[in-house]
Amino acid sequence: MSDFESTRQYLQRYAPSVFATEPYEKMSDKYRFIPTIDVVEKLLENGFIPAKASENRVRTKGKTGFAKHAIRFRHSNMLPQVGEHVPEIILVNSHDGSSAFQISAGIYRLVCKNGLTVGSDHMSVRTRHSGDIGDVIDGVFQVVEEFPEVVRSFHEWQGITLTTDQQLAFARAARSLRWESDEGHNYPIHEGRLLQPRRPEDSKKDLWSTFNVVQENIIKGGMLARGSDGRSRRARPVKSVNEDQRLNKALWILAAELAKQL
Repeated sequence: MSDFESTRQYLQRYAPSVFATEPYEKMSDKYRFIPTIDVVEKLLENGFIPAKASENRVRTKGKTGFAKHAIRFRHSNMLPQVGEHVPEIILVNSHDGSSAFQISAGIYRLVCKNGLTVGSDHMSVRTRHSGDIGDVIDGVFQVVEEFPEVVRSFHEWQGITLTTDQQLAFARAARSLRWESDEGHNYPIHEGRLLQPRRPEDSKKDLWSTFNVVQENIIKGGMLARGSDGRSRRARPVKSVNEDQRLNKALWILAAELAKQL
């Protein structure tokens, strides 16, 4: 089996909407359909390999096959690995009008098999469904050019040591991005749980390590949380493309703002 055929089989399994051949039937005449698979093929020609794909569950009858989907790409030459961190390009799209083409910078952490999304305006490009495939590809290379700043942030945050109070404050702010409080102050999960590392090497108190630990716990879930009925249960992982991107970008911005203050 060729690499291209195995890539198609993988995408067909985890993000079948990538292969839509027409838009959702209720889209207006102004909507210009750009098949995601055409973009994938163009990126493959330029050395970008899909590393992970997912798509939202469909709740509206008739929208199956047009859902919002996300693909993370890597390039062995263009996106240099920094230790255990691999830069990625994240492509988000839909064929039901719920999303424009979105291209963002991302980082994949090998040790925990967890992907981050950079929440910076100039590291994210949106292309409406009114242009052509060339606009999408240009957006990819525009984001690629900004990767040196991602690396700079990575090294800067590693050099910022946080106090315990600062770590807890970051975790509290991060917690509110995903969970709502009960009566204005009681959250289903204590902020201290978000700071619990899953590996001994993540016990450092620098901003980069703290950010990674909190991000992984929020996205992957698994910590004990209090349900609406008062019972303890494990927090669910984030599986929605929308929530994954929203939370990742918001957490990055939160860490970047903290770095500016220190």
